[in-house]
Amino acid sequence: SIIAEKFGELGKDQGACRYIQKLLNDSPIETIRVLYYPLCQNVLQLINDPFGNYLIQKIITYLSNEQLYEILKIISSNFFEICCNTHGTRVLQKMVEFSTAPSVKKYFFELLKPLITPLLKQLNGTFVVQKFAEVNSKEYSKEINQIIIENSPVLSTHRHGCCVIQKYLELKDPTMTPNLLDKLIDNCLLLIVDQFGNYVIQTILLM
Repeated sequence: SIIAEKFGELGKDQGACRYIQKLLNDSPIETIRVLYYPLCQNVLQLINDPFGNYLIQKIITYLSNEQLYEILKIISSNFFEICCNTHGTRVLQKMVEFSTAPSVKKYFFELLKPLITPLLKQLNGTFVVQKFAEVNSKEYSKEINQIIIENSPVLSTHRHGCCVIQKYLELKDPTMTPNLLDKLIDNCLLLIVDQFGNYVIQTILLM
């Protein structure tokens, strides 16, 4: 079909995006059958696009876990950039919601794990980490929390990272907060004189 042939081009057009989303609503199985291969070919150019990202989010809701796994493999080399993009972060959060198979969750976490600390320094990247931790709390929250605790002094000296650490402190999670406090207090001499870290120490004092 013309839509399949011109998918990369049409995916960046607001009107075409809406039309394809309507097709998905009306006949999802047939539409996915026709568009899945063009999606794989064009996902990297559409995922960060102002209109294309909405189309991909819509398509994700109809994909199988096997198809989601394939999409993740295609975008894996650009994963950090996509997490940090205003539009890409939304697509990845949608993927987290619809990835229900343990194998897909595991692969997503393999991509995410080495990037957790740098992502928590990025406004959009933070949302991907938080969404994954929230949706997969039983399986992965302990490991994610441990990474945050270990890197909390470094995060606390960053403009955005310090806000993230303050939010985690304010949650008062009994499984995390005591260890987080210990790590930060151990580094208080560094943090108390830092332009951002001092706010973390103030938060601790208020607690």
